[in-house]
Amino acid sequence: MESGELRATHVDHARQKLEARGLAVVELKPVRQRQGLFSRRSSLNQPMLTEFTRGLADMVQSAVPVPDALQFIIEAEPQRPIRLFAERIEQAVRAGTSLSHAMEQDPAQPDRLLVSAVAAGERSGQLGVALGYVADRLERAREIRDMLVGQIVYPVILMSVIFLTLLFLSFFILPQFEAIFSAAGANPPVETRLVLSAGSFIRQFGIWLPAVAAGLAWGVLQIWRRNPLLAGRLQRSVPVLGPALTALDAAGYSRTMGVLLGTGVPLVRAAEVAAESVTNVGSRTNLRAAIGAVRGGRPLSQALTQAGGMPEALIRQIRLGEASGDLGRVFIRAASRYEREAEGRLKRLTDLLGPALILVLGGCVGIVIAAVLSGVLSLNDAIY
Repeated sequence: MESGELRATHVDHARQKLEARGLAVVELKPVRQRQGLFSRRSSLNQPMLTEFTRGLADMVQSAVPVPDALQFIIEAEPQRPIRLFAERIEQAVRAGTSLSHAMEQDPAQPDRLLVSAVAAGERSGQLGVALGYVADRLERAREIRDMLVGQIVYPVILMSVIFLTLLFLSFFILPQFEAIFSAAGANPPVETRLVLSAGSFIRQFGIWLPAVAAGLAWGVLQIWRRNPLLAGRLQRSVPVLGPALTALDAAGYSRTMGVLLGTGVPLVRAAEVAAESVTNVGSRTNLRAAIGAVRGGRPLSQALTQAGGMPEALIRQIRLGEASGDLGRVFIRAASRYEREAEGRLKRLTDLLGPALILVLGGCVGIVIAAVLSGVLSLNDAIY
Protein backbone atom coordinates (compact mmCIF):
# COMPACT_ATOMS: atom_id res chain seq x y z
CA MET A 1 0.00 0.00 0.00
CA GLU A 2 1.26 3.45 -0.94
CA SER A 3 -0.07 6.89 -0.06
CA GLY A 4 0.95 10.42 -0.91
CA GLU A 5 0.11 13.54 -2.85
CA LEU A 6 0.15 14.06 -6.60
CA ARG A 7 -0.23 17.25 -8.63
CA ALA A 8 -2.83 17.01 -11.36
CA THR A 9 -5.37 19.23 -13.09
CA HIS A 10 -8.33 17.06 -12.03
CA VAL A 11 -9.13 13.71 -10.43
CA ASP A 12 -9.21 11.74 -13.71
CA HIS A 13 -5.83 13.16 -14.67
CA ALA A 14 -4.39 12.06 -11.33
CA ARG A 15 -5.88 8.57 -11.77
CA GLN A 16 -4.28 8.28 -15.23
CA LYS A 17 -0.88 9.28 -13.87
CA LEU A 18 -1.09 6.72 -11.07
CA GLU A 19 -2.22 3.94 -13.38
CA ALA A 20 0.67 4.79 -15.69
CA ARG A 21 2.96 3.91 -12.78
CA GLY A 22 1.32 0.50 -12.47
CA LEU A 23 -0.63 1.39 -9.33
CA ALA A 24 -4.23 0.33 -8.61
CA VAL A 25 -6.11 3.31 -7.17
CA VAL A 26 -7.99 2.47 -3.96
CA GLU A 27 -8.88 5.97 -2.82
CA LEU A 28 -8.32 9.33 -4.49
CA LYS A 29 -9.47 12.72 -3.24
CA PRO A 30 -8.37 16.32 -3.81
CA VAL A 31 -6.26 18.00 -1.16
CA ARG A 32 -7.92 21.00 0.40
CA GLN A 33 -6.32 24.23 -0.78
CA ARG A 34 -4.60 26.32 1.86
CA GLN A 35 -6.15 29.66 2.64
CA GLY A 36 -4.92 32.79 4.36
CA LEU A 37 -1.78 34.84 4.28
CA PHE A 38 0.50 32.03 3.10
CA SER A 39 -1.84 30.52 0.51
CA ARG A 40 -0.63 29.37 -2.88
CA ARG A 41 -2.27 32.36 -4.48
CA SER A 42 -0.02 34.77 -2.64
CA SER A 43 3.14 32.75 -3.36
CA LEU A 44 3.34 33.93 -7.01
CA ASN A 45 3.99 37.65 -6.82
CA GLN A 46 4.12 40.17 -9.66
CA PRO A 47 7.90 40.00 -10.32
CA MET A 48 7.69 36.21 -10.52
CA LEU A 49 4.74 36.41 -12.92
CA THR A 50 6.72 38.89 -15.05
CA GLU A 51 9.70 36.55 -15.20
CA PHE A 52 7.51 33.57 -16.10
CA THR A 53 5.70 35.50 -18.85
CA ARG A 54 8.92 36.82 -20.36
CA GLY A 55 10.53 33.37 -20.45
CA LEU A 56 7.44 31.76 -21.98
CA ALA A 57 7.07 34.58 -24.53
CA ASP A 58 10.70 34.30 -25.69
CA MET A 59 10.41 30.56 -26.26
CA VAL A 60 7.00 30.67 -27.95
CA GLN A 61 8.22 33.44 -30.26
CA SER A 62 11.15 31.13 -31.12
CA ALA A 63 8.64 28.50 -32.34
CA VAL A 64 9.01 26.26 -29.26
CA PRO A 65 5.75 24.38 -28.56
CA VAL A 66 3.97 25.55 -25.43
CA PRO A 67 4.28 22.24 -23.48
CA ASP A 68 8.00 22.04 -24.26
CA ALA A 69 8.47 25.69 -23.28
CA LEU A 70 6.74 25.07 -19.97
CA GLN A 71 8.83 21.95 -19.39
CA PHE A 72 12.00 23.97 -19.97
CA ILE A 73 10.85 26.53 -17.41
CA ILE A 74 10.18 23.74 -14.91
CA GLU A 75 13.67 22.32 -15.37
CA ALA A 76 15.57 25.62 -15.43
CA GLU A 77 13.64 27.83 -12.99
CA PRO A 78 15.28 28.10 -9.54
CA GLN A 79 12.30 29.82 -7.85
CA ARG A 80 9.88 27.26 -6.47
CA PRO A 81 6.61 29.27 -6.90
CA ILE A 82 7.30 29.80 -10.61
CA ARG A 83 8.25 26.14 -11.03
CA LEU A 84 5.09 24.91 -9.34
CA PHE A 85 2.94 27.28 -11.39
CA ALA A 86 4.60 26.07 -14.61
CA GLU A 87 4.11 22.43 -13.54
CA ARG A 88 0.38 22.88 -13.05
CA ILE A 89 -0.01 24.74 -16.34
CA GLU A 90 2.10 22.16 -18.21
CA GLN A 91 0.05 19.24 -16.89
CA ALA A 92 -3.19 20.94 -17.86
CA VAL A 93 -1.95 21.78 -21.37
CA ARG A 94 -0.70 18.23 -22.00
CA ALA A 95 -4.09 16.96 -20.84
CA GLY A 96 -5.73 18.96 -23.63
CA THR A 97 -6.66 22.19 -21.87
CA SER A 98 -5.92 25.47 -23.60
CA LEU A 99 -3.19 27.64 -22.10
CA SER A 100 -5.58 30.49 -21.29
CA HIS A 101 -8.09 28.17 -19.59
CA ALA A 102 -5.31 26.50 -17.59
CA MET A 103 -4.12 29.89 -16.35
CA GLU A 104 -7.65 31.01 -15.55
CA GLN A 105 -8.35 27.91 -13.46
CA ASP A 106 -4.99 27.85 -11.69
CA PRO A 107 -4.99 28.53 -7.91
CA ALA A 108 -2.32 31.22 -8.39
CA GLN A 109 -4.90 33.32 -10.28
CA PRO A 110 -2.50 35.27 -12.54
CA ASP A 111 -3.21 38.74 -13.87
CA ARG A 112 -6.50 39.13 -15.79
CA LEU A 113 -4.67 40.81 -18.65
CA LEU A 114 -2.37 37.81 -19.09
CA VAL A 115 -5.29 35.37 -19.29
CA SER A 116 -7.29 37.55 -21.70
CA ALA A 117 -4.31 38.29 -23.94
CA VAL A 118 -3.35 34.61 -24.12
CA ALA A 119 -6.92 33.71 -25.08
CA ALA A 120 -6.88 36.36 -27.83
CA GLY A 121 -3.48 35.16 -29.04
CA GLU A 122 -4.70 31.57 -29.23
CA ARG A 123 -7.70 32.61 -31.31
CA SER A 124 -5.67 34.76 -33.71
CA GLY A 125 -2.70 32.41 -33.96
CA GLN A 126 -0.40 35.12 -32.53
CA LEU A 127 0.26 33.65 -29.09
CA GLY A 128 3.92 34.67 -29.08
CA VAL A 129 3.06 38.29 -29.88
CA ALA A 130 0.39 38.37 -27.16
CA LEU A 131 2.75 36.91 -24.56
CA GLY A 132 5.49 39.33 -25.59
CA TYR A 133 3.12 42.27 -25.19
CA VAL A 134 2.02 41.17 -21.72
CA ALA A 135 5.65 40.65 -20.71
CA ASP A 136 6.51 44.16 -21.93
CA ARG A 137 3.53 45.58 -20.06
CA LEU A 138 4.45 43.81 -16.80
CA GLU A 139 8.07 44.88 -17.10
CA ARG A 140 7.05 48.48 -17.77
CA ALA A 141 4.75 48.44 -14.74
CA ARG A 142 7.61 47.11 -12.66
CA GLU A 143 9.90 49.91 -13.89
CA ILE A 144 7.31 52.52 -12.92
CA ARG A 145 6.83 50.89 -9.53
CA ASP A 146 10.59 50.81 -8.90
CA MET A 147 10.85 54.46 -9.95
CA LEU A 148 8.11 55.43 -7.51
CA VAL A 149 9.73 53.44 -4.70
CA GLY A 150 13.03 55.20 -5.35
CA GLN A 151 11.32 58.59 -5.36
CA ILE A 152 9.42 57.88 -2.12
CA VAL A 153 12.53 56.92 -0.12
CA TYR A 154 13.39 60.58 0.54
CA PRO A 155 9.88 61.52 1.78
CA VAL A 156 9.85 58.46 4.03
CA ILE A 157 13.16 59.53 5.54
CA LEU A 158 11.74 63.01 6.12
CA MET A 159 8.67 61.55 7.85
CA SER A 160 10.98 59.54 10.10
CA VAL A 161 12.96 62.69 10.90
CA ILE A 162 9.73 64.52 11.78
CA PHE A 163 8.70 61.71 14.13
CA LEU A 164 12.12 61.54 15.80
CA THR A 165 12.22 65.32 16.13
CA LEU A 166 8.88 65.34 17.92
CA LEU A 167 10.08 62.58 20.22
CA PHE A 168 13.26 64.52 21.02
CA LEU A 169 11.35 67.69 21.81
CA SER A 170 8.80 65.79 23.91
CA PHE A 171 11.31 63.79 25.99
CA PHE A 172 14.22 66.22 26.40
CA ILE A 173 13.16 69.83 25.80
CA LEU A 174 9.57 70.28 26.95
CA PRO A 175 9.97 68.54 30.35
CA GLN A 176 12.57 71.16 31.33
CA PHE A 177 10.14 73.98 30.63
CA GLU A 178 7.38 72.15 32.50
CA ALA A 179 9.68 72.00 35.55
CA ILE A 180 10.46 75.74 35.23
CA PHE A 181 6.79 76.73 35.09
CA SER A 182 5.95 74.38 37.96
CA ALA A 183 8.73 75.78 40.16
CA ALA A 184 7.73 79.37 39.39
CA GLY A 185 4.06 78.65 40.02
CA ALA A 186 3.19 80.52 36.82
CA ASN A 187 0.31 79.76 34.51
CA PRO A 188 1.67 79.58 30.93
CA PRO A 189 -0.31 80.92 27.95
CA VAL A 190 -2.85 78.73 26.14
CA GLU A 191 -0.55 77.88 23.22
CA THR A 192 2.23 76.87 25.60
CA ARG A 193 -0.13 74.66 27.62
CA LEU A 194 -1.30 72.96 24.43
CA VAL A 195 2.28 72.20 23.33
CA LEU A 196 3.23 70.95 26.79
CA SER A 197 0.13 68.74 26.89
CA ALA A 198 0.98 67.35 23.47
CA GLY A 199 4.50 66.56 24.65
CA SER A 200 3.13 64.81 27.74
CA PHE A 201 0.78 62.76 25.57
CA ILE A 202 3.66 61.70 23.30
CA ARG A 203 5.78 60.69 26.31
CA GLN A 204 2.99 58.51 27.66
CA PHE A 205 1.64 56.97 24.47
CA GLY A 206 4.33 57.68 21.86
CA ILE A 207 5.54 54.08 21.92
CA TRP A 208 2.10 52.96 20.72
CA LEU A 209 1.77 55.49 17.92
CA PRO A 210 3.55 53.33 15.26
CA ALA A 211 1.38 50.34 16.19
CA VAL A 212 -1.79 52.44 16.02
CA ALA A 213 -0.71 53.90 12.67
CA ALA A 214 0.01 50.42 11.32
CA GLY A 215 -3.38 49.18 12.55
CA LEU A 216 -5.20 52.09 10.95
CA ALA A 217 -3.29 51.55 7.70
CA TRP A 218 -4.23 47.86 7.73
CA GLY A 219 -7.89 48.67 8.37
CA VAL A 220 -7.98 51.25 5.59
CA LEU A 221 -6.32 48.75 3.25
CA GLN A 222 -8.97 46.11 4.03
CA ILE A 223 -11.78 48.59 3.40
CA TRP A 224 -9.97 49.69 0.23
CA ARG A 225 -9.81 46.11 -1.07
CA ARG A 226 -13.43 45.30 -0.22
CA ASN A 227 -14.75 48.48 -1.86
CA PRO A 228 -12.74 48.79 -5.10
CA LEU A 229 -15.32 51.06 -6.73
CA LEU A 230 -15.14 53.58 -3.88
CA ALA A 231 -11.35 53.25 -3.78
CA GLY A 232 -11.15 54.07 -7.47
CA ARG A 233 -13.29 57.16 -7.05
CA LEU A 234 -11.17 58.39 -4.15
CA GLN A 235 -7.98 57.82 -6.13
CA ARG A 236 -9.30 59.80 -9.07
CA SER A 237 -10.23 62.71 -6.75
CA VAL A 238 -6.64 63.28 -5.58
CA PRO A 239 -5.38 66.40 -7.43
CA VAL A 240 -2.11 65.11 -8.94
CA LEU A 241 -2.44 61.36 -8.43
CA GLY A 242 -5.90 61.09 -10.03
CA PRO A 243 -4.92 62.44 -13.48
CA ALA A 244 -1.76 60.29 -13.42
CA LEU A 245 -3.76 57.10 -12.78
CA THR A 246 -6.25 58.09 -15.50
CA ALA A 247 -3.38 58.54 -17.94
CA LEU A 248 -1.93 55.14 -16.97
CA ASP A 249 -5.27 53.44 -17.65
CA ALA A 250 -5.61 55.24 -20.97
CA ALA A 251 -2.06 54.20 -21.90
CA GLY A 252 -2.69 50.56 -20.99
CA TYR A 253 -5.99 50.45 -22.86
CA SER A 254 -4.49 52.09 -25.95
CA ARG A 255 -1.37 49.91 -25.97
CA THR A 256 -3.44 46.73 -25.66
CA MET A 257 -5.81 47.78 -28.43
CA GLY A 258 -2.95 48.81 -30.72
CA VAL A 259 -0.99 45.58 -30.28
CA LEU A 260 -3.99 43.26 -30.65
CA LEU A 261 -5.44 45.08 -33.64
CA GLY A 262 -2.00 45.00 -35.25
CA THR A 263 -1.88 41.20 -34.90
CA GLY A 264 -5.27 40.72 -36.56
CA VAL A 265 -7.46 40.28 -33.47
CA PRO A 266 -11.05 41.41 -34.15
CA LEU A 267 -12.11 44.73 -32.66
CA VAL A 268 -14.62 43.29 -30.19
CA ARG A 269 -12.17 40.71 -28.85
CA ALA A 270 -9.41 43.32 -28.62
CA ALA A 271 -11.75 45.62 -26.69
CA GLU A 272 -12.57 42.78 -24.27
CA VAL A 273 -8.88 42.19 -23.55
CA ALA A 274 -8.09 45.91 -23.35
CA ALA A 275 -10.84 46.44 -20.78
CA GLU A 276 -9.04 44.00 -18.47
CA SER A 277 -5.89 46.15 -18.62
CA VAL A 278 -7.69 49.02 -16.86
CA THR A 279 -7.12 49.06 -13.09
CA ASN A 280 -10.03 51.34 -12.14
CA VAL A 281 -13.12 49.21 -11.47
CA GLY A 282 -15.60 51.88 -12.55
CA SER A 283 -13.80 52.54 -15.83
CA ARG A 284 -13.50 48.81 -16.49
CA THR A 285 -17.24 48.38 -15.99
CA ASN A 286 -17.96 51.23 -18.41
CA LEU A 287 -15.62 49.75 -21.01
CA ARG A 288 -17.32 46.38 -20.75
CA ALA A 289 -20.66 48.09 -21.31
CA ALA A 290 -19.25 49.78 -24.42
CA ILE A 291 -18.31 46.38 -25.86
CA GLY A 292 -22.00 45.47 -26.06
CA ALA A 293 -22.68 48.59 -28.11
CA VAL A 294 -19.80 47.71 -30.46
CA ARG A 295 -21.25 44.24 -30.94
CA GLY A 296 -24.49 45.93 -31.91
CA GLY A 297 -22.75 47.73 -34.77
CA ARG A 298 -21.91 51.10 -33.24
CA PRO A 299 -18.43 52.62 -33.76
CA LEU A 300 -16.05 52.27 -30.84
CA SER A 301 -15.77 56.05 -30.40
CA GLN A 302 -19.53 56.46 -30.03
CA ALA A 303 -19.74 53.53 -27.61
CA LEU A 304 -16.96 54.97 -25.44
CA THR A 305 -18.53 58.44 -25.51
CA GLN A 306 -21.81 57.03 -24.24
CA ALA A 307 -20.31 54.62 -21.67
CA GLY A 308 -17.41 56.77 -20.46
CA GLY A 309 -14.28 55.42 -18.86
CA MET A 310 -11.69 56.99 -21.20
CA PRO A 311 -10.49 60.61 -21.64
CA GLU A 312 -12.23 62.73 -24.24
CA ALA A 313 -8.93 63.41 -26.02
CA LEU A 314 -8.42 59.68 -26.56
CA ILE A 315 -11.96 59.27 -27.89
CA ARG A 316 -11.32 62.05 -30.42
CA GLN A 317 -8.20 60.25 -31.59
CA ILE A 318 -10.16 57.01 -31.90
CA ARG A 319 -12.73 58.83 -34.04
CA LEU A 320 -9.96 60.03 -36.35
CA GLY A 321 -8.53 56.50 -36.53
CA GLU A 322 -11.91 55.09 -37.49
CA ALA A 323 -12.23 57.69 -40.25
CA SER A 324 -8.74 56.99 -41.61
CA GLY A 325 -8.95 53.20 -41.25
CA ASP A 326 -5.69 53.07 -39.27
CA LEU A 327 -7.07 52.52 -35.77
CA GLY A 328 -4.23 50.31 -34.56
CA ARG A 329 -1.52 52.88 -35.25
CA VAL A 330 -3.61 55.62 -33.66
CA PHE A 331 -3.85 53.56 -30.47
CA ILE A 332 -0.07 52.99 -30.41
CA ARG A 333 0.64 56.73 -30.73
CA ALA A 334 -1.93 57.53 -28.05
CA ALA A 335 -0.37 54.96 -25.72
CA SER A 336 3.07 56.56 -26.02
CA ARG A 337 1.58 59.98 -25.31
CA TYR A 338 -0.34 58.90 -22.22
CA GLU A 339 2.62 56.91 -20.88
CA ARG A 340 4.80 60.05 -21.01
CA GLU A 341 2.04 62.08 -19.40
CA ALA A 342 1.55 59.56 -16.58
CA GLU A 343 5.28 59.36 -15.83
CA GLY A 344 5.56 63.14 -15.77
CA ARG A 345 2.65 63.51 -13.37
CA LEU A 346 3.90 60.79 -11.04
CA LYS A 347 7.37 62.33 -10.99
CA ARG A 348 5.91 65.74 -10.14
CA LEU A 349 3.89 64.14 -7.35
CA THR A 350 6.95 62.57 -5.76
CA ASP A 351 8.97 65.76 -6.28
CA LEU A 352 6.34 67.73 -4.38
CA LEU A 353 6.32 65.37 -1.40
CA GLY A 354 9.83 66.32 -0.28
CA PRO A 355 9.26 70.10 0.00
CA ALA A 356 5.83 69.54 1.53
CA LEU A 357 7.26 67.35 4.28
CA ILE A 358 10.07 69.84 4.89
CA LEU A 359 7.41 72.49 5.44
CA VAL A 360 5.63 70.17 7.87
CA LEU A 361 8.88 69.55 9.77
CA GLY A 362 9.64 73.27 9.92
CA GLY A 363 6.08 74.03 10.98
CA CYS A 364 6.18 71.52 13.85
CA VAL A 365 9.49 72.80 15.16
CA GLY A 366 8.40 76.42 14.66
CA ILE A 367 5.16 75.90 16.59
CA VAL A 368 7.03 74.34 19.51
CA ILE A 369 9.65 77.12 19.59
CA ALA A 370 7.02 79.87 19.35
CA ALA A 371 4.95 78.33 22.13
CA VAL A 372 7.99 77.92 24.39
CA LEU A 373 9.18 81.50 23.77
CA SER A 374 5.70 82.79 24.49
CA GLY A 375 5.75 80.92 27.79
CA VAL A 376 9.20 82.26 28.66
CA LEU A 377 8.09 85.83 27.99
CA SER A 378 4.98 85.35 30.11
CA LEU A 379 7.21 83.94 32.89
CA ASN A 380 9.37 87.06 32.79
CA ASP A 381 6.28 89.23 33.04
CA ALA A 382 5.11 87.26 36.05
CA ILE A 383 8.46 87.57 37.84
CA TYR A 384 9.18 91.23 37.09
